[in-house]
Amino acid sequence: MVKQKEERADKQQKNSKKKMDHLKPYNFKPGQSGNPKGRPKGKTMSEALREALMKPEVLDSILVAWINKAERGDMNAIKEMLDRTEGKVKERIDHTTNDKDINNDSVDKVKSILDSLSKRIK
Repeated sequence: MVKQKEERADKQQKNSKKKMDHLKPYNFKPGQSGNPKGRPKGKTMSEALREALMKPEVLDSILVAWINKAERGDMNAIKEMLDRTEGKVKERIDHTTNDKDINNDSVDKVKSILDSLSKRIK
């Protein structure tokens, strides 16, 4: 059974190499770059957006659309608006178990369980 799987894997590997042979002339040579001229010069998307937002009429139209969505009850727009104006709500995390402090006995039990698991793994 294992031998058949190995033979099948070898056959598949040979077939995949044969399928790729026609691409060898196009492979990059050692030390050769796939993009010798580098990234084309021009504005990035972020730069173009910043430039567009500097125009008051663009910014106004975006804000009006955002406010209209919030007025229609779009919860994502409302949440985003509140997060930006009031700050995000901080989530409180209880660092105890069931509002009780963890005592040393619990810590010792956890340590002993972890020790026994680590011994089994080794």
